This record gives sequence, C-alpha cells and structure tokens, in this order.
Amino acid sequence: MDLSQIDLDTIQPNGKRGETQRPAFTKINQNFKEIALAVDDIPEAIARSVSGRNRLINGNFDFWQRGSSFNTSGRYTADRWFLQMGNIADPVFRRNPTAVGDNNFPRSKYTLSASSSGNTDGEKHFFVFEQRVEDARTFAGAESTVSFLVFNAGTAGRRIALEFAQTFGATGSAPVLAISPEVFELAPGLNRIRKTVTLPSISGKALSDDGAVVVCVWLSAGTQFANRTAGLGAQQGQLYFGEFQWEGGAIGTAFEWRPVGHEMQLCRRYYQADAMGAYFDGGVRFNAGVGLIRGDSKVYLTYPFSQRMRTIPTVGFSGVQQWRLLTGSGAMSLTALDAVEVSSTRMTIIGSLTEAIAGQAGILQSADSAGAGSGISLDAEI
Repeated sequence: MDLSQIDLDTIQPNGKRGETQRPAFTKINQNFKEIALAVDDIPEAIARSVSGRNRLINGNFDFWQRGSSFNTSGRYTADRWFLQMGNIADPVFRRNPTAVGDNNFPRSKYTLSASSSGNTDGEKHFFVFEQRVEDARTFAGAESTVSFLVFNAGTAGRRIALEFAQTFGATGSAPVLAISPEVFELAPGLNRIRKTVTLPSISGKALSDDGAVVVCVWLSAGTQFANRTAGLGAQQGQLYFGEFQWEGGAIGTAFEWRPVGHEMQLCRRYYQADAMGAYFDGGVRFNAGVGLIRGDSKVYLTYPFSQRMRTIPTVGFSGVQQWRLLTGSGAMSLTALDAVEVSSTRMTIIGSLTEAIAGQAGILQSADSAGAGSGISLDAEI
C-alpha cells in the first residue's frame, strides 16, 4: 500500500493553508503502521532470498543412485537418507513417481513412499529414517528450523516424531541423542511440518573427525524408544514425503529449489555409482577406461572420480564375472578386480586376467551378460 501524503498547500474551508492536525496525524499514524508491517516482513524476505540455506541434500528425493526400493535396515537408500528398522510388518520404503498435475507435490518428480502394516514387537520395534549433515558444528548452540511436506494417505490420528542428534566421529565423544523430540499428529491429506530447535553447544566435546548433526523422522517406535520419540508409540499406514529443508534461524522458509545438476554434485560428494543402468546414466555397457597390460598378466588403469569426495571412499565392484577386457585380440575374462592408490579424487584399478599379452592395451568394461547396475560404487558417507 502506498503511504498517505499530507496536503500542506491546499486552502482549506477555514481559509488556512494545508490539512488540519487531526487528518494529518491520522495519515501519520497509518503510515507508521504500514512501515512497521513492511519492516516485520524483511527478515523472512531476506531469508527466502539466501541461496544455499538448506543444509539437507536431496531433500526432495530426486536422486536414488542405490536403487528405488528398500526393505532392509542399516543402509542408505535415496541419496543421503539412511534407513533403520526392525520388527516391522510389511515395510515399504521406495521412490514414488509423482503424476503430472499432482496438487500436493506439483514441482516434484518423486516423493518418498514409506509404509507398514504394523509391528511384531510392541517394545522393540522401530522404523526411522535420517539425514546426517556433515560437521557437528552445524547449528550448534543456535536456532535452526526443519520443515517438510508429508501426505497422510490414511485417517486423522496418524503420528510421526522428529528427533535431533549430534555425533562426533568414531573415536570422539559419545553421540548426543534425544535432542528436542516432538510428536506431530497428521491430518488426512497434505501436512506441512515445521520445527525450530536449538542444538546444544559442542564446547568440551572431542571430535575424531568433523562428526555430524542428524535429523531423524520416526514413523513408528516401540516403548523402548519412548525417550527418543516423545512417546510416539506404534503407528502404521502409508505416508509420502517431500521438500525437506533444514536452515538457520526460527523461520521455516519455502523450499529451496536448487538446480538439478548442483544437487547431483552434492550427492556425489558422498556416494558415486558409476554403472550401466544407473538412474542418471543409461547405456548398453559400462566402460571404466583404457588400461595397459603388464608382464604380470594384469591390466592397470587410472580411474578419475567425477568430483572430489568427502573422504577416501570405500570402493565396490560388481561381480568379476560381469567384467571383461576388450583388446585388439578379442575379449578376455577377468579373475579379480582390485582398487589401489585410492584418494578422494582418483584410484588405480588392477584387473587380473586369465591370459594376457604384455604391452597390449584394452578397454575394461561390463561383459555381454552384465545386468543393470554393473559397475563401480564409491562410498564416502558419514
């Protein structure tokens, strides 16, 4: 609204120039009110405009390098999201394609679908997923806010819980769990959840590496976990999640839509799946690179990573039977694959051959019978 202007010049009915005091002060009071409302909106407007405010990666579940459906505990699933569960009946944790024109998640390609039909142990069961944000210093001693969308496909009364934690590395101080747990009761349909928390200071804690801060989303919890879940209890049913954000301050702003290429780079700092049939990279064959055969009947090649990883990764190869070395003399099978001289940016691959001609070069690639997903994984997760 435009501010009101006080007329200082027009001749009034009383013969004097300009508005009288009462109309003038009425406009002044209204102007002060408008200015105050505008100033109140400034902090949120600034927060919304800051790029990189979301400390969660893959908060909208765009990337699933490890697969699209999971029913085992203690593993990463969608990129950066870790799943733990036990004594859960019919657990489902999977990538859910979003239909074009979906009114609940209109800008999302996928949502996270999570459900169960119950549990087999009222005391000890658990169903929880989490993201571990690098560096225990993050938000320590300060306000921060988590927000996200969750669609409840069932009836009113379905509940979830949020819990926060701090970890300090394998040989650092003991983890701090059960930080500010809270239960949220969901209405049928779409719910927007927001929670502001002040994480403890880490003064006096011992770090063996940078540690992490953790946001945990509990879907169901036995009585054994009442302290960590604010008494969530046993839950069941179908939920869909999207637009997770964790940012500094007490204001939960709109979800930050980072460019897809940027988000993928952030994911691949922690995990890289270079494979035929991977979600973001199709093709009929996976080629690791060109190597040279030495006199020890082994092929050697340098393998650069697509970007620097968080730390030196753990390297995984698909089954050796899914590989071959293609040379000018034909295709050779391998008996072993090993990674040596592994750094955060590259490694050397050594392939042992059944037969070889020293000095010959060849392409290390997936064999004709290799299935989708054949290739290399690099894991530098927290």
